[in-house]
Amino acid sequence: MNSLQQTIQGLLGVHVDAFEGEARGERVAEMDVDRFLVEANGSGIREALRIILDLELKEPELALIEEPEVHLHPGLARVLATYLRERSADIQMFVTTHSTEFVDSVSFQNAYLVSRGPSSSTAVALVTASDATSAIPEELGLRLSTVFMFDRLLFVEGPSDEAVLRVFCTKMQCELGMANVGFVHLKGVQNFGHFAAESTIDLLSRRRVLMWFLIDRDERDDNDLHTLTKRLGDRARLLPLQRRELENYLLAPNAITALINEKLQSTLKKSKIEVANVQKAITEEVELLKPEVIRLRINRRTLAPLILGRRDKDERPSSAAESIKRGIETLGERPQTVTKITSEVENSVNSDWSANAEKLVPGALLLDRVFGRFSLRFHKEKDSERLAVLMSRDEVHRDIVKLLEEVTK
Repeated sequence: MNSLQQTIQGLLGVHVDAFEGEARGERVAEMDVDRFLVEANGSGIREALRIILDLELKEPELALIEEPEVHLHPGLARVLATYLRERSADIQMFVTTHSTEFVDSVSFQNAYLVSRGPSSSTAVALVTASDATSAIPEELGLRLSTVFMFDRLLFVEGPSDEAVLRVFCTKMQCELGMANVGFVHLKGVQNFGHFAAESTIDLLSRRRVLMWFLIDRDERDDNDLHTLTKRLGDRARLLPLQRRELENYLLAPNAITALINEKLQSTLKKSKIEVANVQKAITEEVELLKPEVIRLRINRRTLAPLILGRRDKDERPSSAAESIKRGIETLGERPQTVTKITSEVENSVNSDWSANAEKLVPGALLLDRVFGRFSLRFHKEKDSERLAVLMSRDEVHRDIVKLLEEVTK
């Protein structure tokens, strides 16, 4: 019962309890939600509870679920969709839906489009990533206006980031549904400027939508972050990770060991890996990635894109020939600075390495190399979420806890 209460509280933001009913002649179990009989709650809560209780108590091998989004608020529908995707690791599920909340890029490899074919026949087609952007919106009516259904928006770099944060939120009992938080995928920080456009931010802020932009630290320095923060102004908050990327917060040896053993079992390899072996692999691979950290930082400073048409406000417009000439001169000066920049980067990394090595290395690359020690691969798009699920509550870093609390409270 405690497990059920925690699961439902984390997902739906409500407290459930069970007690003995007062029916004559027989013992009947009753359930209440936030001190009200379950029948007194809305259809959305009742249907979501029914699905969760069926899956948690009956533990079926196969589940056929028809339109689980019926009567659900869009934010709650997204929470239920995430829960079903997690449970599908143990239960074979078939879900029919008319909701955009249940269709995203994470599930395209398992999505089928059922539509009316020629002569009123039913046509069933597997949806691929290449045609998803046209077929899904056309059939379901996906519109940019869906973002206006939320009171708070958290912009993240991709679907795997959202999946990991939702898992962590469940562990920390942060109520995304109750706070009406929606996720928007930047599809890479290079699209930050598109989503942070003046007109977009102004429109959403005037509607009093609270906004946060969560980005990987990567090789950005304080000046880079100041530029991005200045662009958002006081209408949205920039949340740069304190570690290089979100996968750096998944370096929990126990969880990594559990996932490796799951993968080994699926490949019919019976031998189990010990936590000590994984910890050793992490330590050794971190040291081997030090040259890569240095290379990435040098490239960040020496290979920055050169925009020929850029000019200061007080500078007179330049002709095309003048801009090209100036660009050539600037590029010609760069090789002379490489030696100096290399020395500065190496000194900076060396001084910070002993205390912060696991924070500086590319997290996804490190995990892939650790998995490679055991003849496996780490796939960020699906394995990041699985790692987060396997982590304990105590292993969720305080940086992430603080972030989630800010967004949901």
